[in-house]
Amino acid sequence: MFILEAPLYLLLLLIIPTGVYLRHLSPRRGGRIAFPIRVWSGDGPKAPFRLRVVLAVTHLSFWLGVAALIVALAGPGTAQRERVYLRRGIDIMLVVDVSPTMAIQDFGRENRLEATRELLQRFVSSRENDAIGVVAFGRDAALRLSPTIQHDTVLQTLDELQIFDHGDGTAIGLGLSVAALHMEHSTADHQVIILITDGDNNAGQVSPQAAADLIGRAGIGLYVIGIGNEAPAPIEFVYPETGTRYRGTMADAYNLELMNDMAERAGGRVYTAGSPGVLTSVLNEIDSLEAVERRIRVSVATESMSRYWLLAALLLLLLDFGIRKMLLREVL
Repeated sequence: MFILEAPLYLLLLLIIPTGVYLRHLSPRRGGRIAFPIRVWSGDGPKAPFRLRVVLAVTHLSFWLGVAALIVALAGPGTAQRERVYLRRGIDIMLVVDVSPTMAIQDFGRENRLEATRELLQRFVSSRENDAIGVVAFGRDAALRLSPTIQHDTVLQTLDELQIFDHGDGTAIGLGLSVAALHMEHSTADHQVIILITDGDNNAGQVSPQAAADLIGRAGIGLYVIGIGNEAPAPIEFVYPETGTRYRGTMADAYNLELMNDMAERAGGRVYTAGSPGVLTSVLNEIDSLEAVERRIRVSVATESMSRYWLLAALLLLLLDFGIRKMLLREVL
């Protein structure tokens, strides 16, 4: 944002029109010698076109230099407001199922993964000052992003999630354990894991119950969200190993009993979402449950630009002086 530290100096700009008139337009301006030619009936002598251009340039340079000098006196600069958080937020790990069943299209025109990704991106944008990480799982699980407050990176990571990124199974326990282990060294006052899945655990070396016990002992909050419906719905995906596109109809849903067991072991909560609207409500509720006190100090950083205006004024006045003294050979 552009600012002026002493804007009243700009009133001096009002003297420029008066100065232009007195120096260039007034019939009584100095430097003129009255020399009437009463007998001559033709046109008076005129300066060559090039000379008139040079004179216009030198006059313009002089008055622009004066204007730049006045602006410099007004103290021009830029100011930038920055919000400084006096207290750290919480650490959140998003654990997202990318197994093939997430390609089922029972969330309107989008499949389960596309709808989940879009709504998680909105959730991330609302969690200002919270460090957010991403774990994705299929048959295997992997940390895609460590918790960070650089939310642009989080949004990009979510956007890169694809079906079959981690195989064709559903390793819920492994995904939760990866998230919990990467929360182990967190220095935040509170840590949260949000699991979103549409199936049952059928892969991985860690059981969901063991992972939930680990989360409970670590004091990490756990929210388990089951998405999808039991009704048959279209499914379409490309198998990465062969590039073959598959289309069909499939009915698959989460294991609610398993989800309740995990939440009970970890002291967490269970939600079910059969549509984008319900999933939005679930994420909004989690957002409100995990609200933290935010202490913010607004600092204003200013940078003076007077030196640039002074330099411009000096160059313009030197241009005027140089043309008059070196090119036009003025004596005074």
